[in-house]
Parts: sequence; structure tokens; C-alpha cells
Amino acid sequence: CDLCDTPKSAYWRCDSCQCNRDLCTPCIRKTHMPTPYHRVRYYEEHQYREAWLRDAGVFIQLCPRGSSGPFSMDDPDDDVWPDEMRGGEMDEGEAEARLRDNGEGEELGEGIARKRGKEAKIDKDPWGYDVMVIVHEVDIHQIGVAYCKCQAGAGLLPYDEQLLRYGGLMPVTTKNPETCFTLRGLAYHQMDRLVGKITPWAKMRKLRRHTNPLHPSTVADRYAESLRIMREYPAIDNLIVHGFAHQPEDKWKPPPPGKLMHGCITCPVAENLPKGYAKDKDSWAFFYSLAHDGNFSAQHTVSRQPGNNVPLFPGTGAFQDPVSMKEDLASMKSDQDVKKPCHKHQAAALTGKTRNKITDIKGIGAWACARHGCFCRGGTCNYLLGEASNPADVALNNVFKINTDAELIDRIQLLYDIWCRYGAHLRERFDGSPNVSWPKFREVMGGVGVWHIYGHIFQCYGRWSNLYARHCGIVDGEILETLWSVLNQILESCRGMSLANREEVITMFQSDSNLRKTLNMGARFTSSPSR
Repeated sequence: CDLCDTPKSAYWRCDSCQCNRDLCTPCIRKTHMPTPYHRVRYYEEHQYREAWLRDAGVFIQLCPRGSSGPFSMDDPDDDVWPDEMRGGEMDEGEAEARLRDNGEGEELGEGIARKRGKEAKIDKDPWGYDVMVIVHEVDIHQIGVAYCKCQAGAGLLPYDEQLLRYGGLMPVTTKNPETCFTLRGLAYHQMDRLVGKITPWAKMRKLRRHTNPLHPSTVADRYAESLRIMREYPAIDNLIVHGFAHQPEDKWKPPPPGKLMHGCITCPVAENLPKGYAKDKDSWAFFYSLAHDGNFSAQHTVSRQPGNNVPLFPGTGAFQDPVSMKEDLASMKSDQDVKKPCHKHQAAALTGKTRNKITDIKGIGAWACARHGCFCRGGTCNYLLGEASNPADVALNNVFKINTDAELIDRIQLLYDIWCRYGAHLRERFDGSPNVSWPKFREVMGGVGVWHIYGHIFQCYGRWSNLYARHCGIVDGEILETLWSVLNQILESCRGMSLANREEVITMFQSDSNLRKTLNMGARFTSSPSR
């Protein structure tokens, strides 16, 4: 043994440790109680075979004082553990037998197939603790968990709170939890999902295969549980990141609209405007510039169980609250019968107009700041049938309320690929709808992106080209085309989700896109231009 130097006793080898890898049973149990997720092997028949730390007597201790486990001092009034388990000694042969016996105490013969999928769960560990399936960063473990049994303090907490507070484990359910995800693992999976665009199904397949490369089907399948936990964890993380998690429970208030999403820190707001900016000779440079575009790769199939559509903090991300959005859409005035001063746009007239019983949403549209490429909070909408003006109007009204302040900045530029049709009667639609209101902007400038303008009639070039926009700088108006190419990598996986989960996933990736721009804006603006 590398620690106690006992000869011919190092039957265990830890593949996760950098040094002191070959250990005897007492030493590996002592050193790995704080690290129960290491991968180990057991020496048998002239080779190291796959094993688990639970077979060496390692378990997860949730009692802060360590008084609820088999290594605690003898208590004559405690009849939870038999005397033979108090000393902490356990035969290695017993551990190896427990590795195969599914907790029933009888070793399986050679002709019996292993349990697979959900049936692969082991019931008891060598100490008699209930074994819990724990999903970590790259493995799925089955380890015994010792809850605190003290008569005060931690022992009075429910099991789910003990797991969170003292074990760093997030249970899938609060009642009789049998599956947990480590907080480190959830943070790892979240980053894997945001950066690698890995779906929960692919993540679970990866975990099962990495846990047992030769027999991945014998690893406990927790895909259904991961779908729930991967909705709850981002919601909790957003509450922490945006400052809403530390409110007193009796005075807790839900986040306001759009406040669980990262916004643009460069667009003019009260916090970043210099003093006296309105009297500056270059005050024209302070204006809002917003671009809109549709994406018809974001289709959604009709839910087979609409009752499962349960939103978490609706309206606090990229989409408006579904209830208020439905009311606003119903009250919006349409200009469908009003003549538009431009030719018919075939792309807008035909895309997403096919009616079928499979899809209930044909795509999404979004407003973003045209200069910095950040999605506007509350500025994403669903297109139920083609690129209609009403959903874009409702989303624009929500953007006005959350992201702009006409008293601070009274100039705004609105860019849209079909602005010549969309903007012709925009004010009339707003004025004729009771649920939306147009801010008191001094100047409103409309335009068409520099790429789409060449598909319009010749007169549109002089009317709506950004090159002729006064005091606006160079804004191409096509920033959303670059953002869609990244977002499209996850939209296919959103087709079969519930409507609420779909909006949460799209919000998560849009918010992450804004955050990555925020992290790089400082270095971008302070670095010297390349020659």
C-alpha cells in the first residue's frame, strides 16, 4: 500500500488520483470519503477489474458531525447499526460480491444477464445504506447515502435539503429522492450545452458510455430525470446571477419582465450615459438602433400532452408572458387590406404559410440591437403562420417597455428586411390597438439591411438604404443573420419540447450570446485597432 506500506494489500487502484494510487481497503476508504466520485479498479485474478468506491466502504456522509455513520463512536442508545459495522472493517471479498449482487446478498452466476437501464440500480451498499444514483460530471455513480439522524440541527432538515446543503447534490424530486445530480456536474453540463450545443439525450448517452464503455446499457438511465433537472437548474442559476435568489421568503417577489436575461450593456441606458450628454455637440451619436428578422427553422410540433406545458417565470426572458402576449395579439389592428407602397415580397408572403396538423409554430422573430448584436430582452416572438406584422408589433412594444426610455434617448432607428411594407402603417397599427403604445420619440428612422435592399425595387434603395440614414453611422442591419446561424444549431432539438421549455431553451442561448458579447466588449473597445 502506498500509504501504510502494508505488503500485498494494495488491491485497489484509483485511476483518478495523481499519486498514491495503489491502496489497501482501509486506506482507500479513508482517503476517498471526501472524493466519492473517483473511478477505481480492484485487483483480482492477475488483472485490475472495474469496481466502485462503494465496494470499498465509501459512502456520502450528510451529517456535519459525522455521527450517523458506521465510523462513529459507539452509542448504547443507538440501535440503527449493528455492532459488527461500527468498527469500519469490511472484508474485500464481501465488497466484490456486493458489486455483482444488486443488493440482494447472492452473487450472480455466469449465465445470468446484467440488469439494464433503470433496472440496473443497486439497492444497498455494503453498510446497508440505500444506494442513490448520482450523475456527476462524466460518470453516473451509485453510492450509499447516510442521512443525518441527529435529534437537532441537520437531522431536522428534510432529506432533499440535506442533500443540497451538505452533499452538494440536487435531487430530482423532493419526496423520497433516489436520483441526484451533483452541482459541479450540473454546472459542467450547462457549459457543455451552451458551448458544445449538446442535447440532454446526447449528454445522457455520453455519460452512460463513459461510465461503462463496453456495456453502456447496464448503466442506470436517467434521461427523463435529466430533462426535469436541466430545466430547474438554469432557472435557479438565473435567479442567483441576476440577484433575485437572496430575498426573504416571506417578502419574495418574482423577477420583472426581461430581468432573467442578459441584455446589451453598450446601448444607451441611464447607467452608462455620460453627464451632460444631451448638450454635447455629438449627442446625435446616442440613439437606439434595432433590427428585426424572422427565422423559420424554429418550428414547433403540436404537443401530444398540452397539460404538461408548465412555464417557469414566464415573461422574464426573451419571450413575453404567453398570457399577456395572447391578449395583445388579439387586440392588434391589422393592415392586411391596406395598400403597401412596394412590390410583393415572395419570401415573406410564402415562407411559413403552409397549414398542417404537425406544426403549430412556423418560426420565430426577434429584435436585436443592430450595432452590437445583442438580443433584446422580451423581443422574441412566435410566428404562427408566416412572417406576419402583428407578432413583430407586439414584440416591438415589449422591447420599448423593457429596453428603451424615450425621455433619455429620443432618436430610434428600426431596421427590417421588409421595412417598406412593415413600416408603412406601423404607427397606425400602434395607435389603433389598445394594448400597445408608441413612445414619444422625436425622430424615427426606418431602413432595410444592406444585403436585402438589393432585392427590392429601385425606389426602395433611395428611400430605405442605411447608407443615406442621417447621423446613424454605418449599420448594416443584417446582424441577426449571423446570430441565426449559431442559434440554428439547437433549434432542431426544440421542436418536440413543450412550449414553455422551448422558450426557456431559446432564451438561455440568446442570453448566453449576449453574455459572451458583454465579456468581450471591454477588451474590444479598449484595444488598439489593427493596422
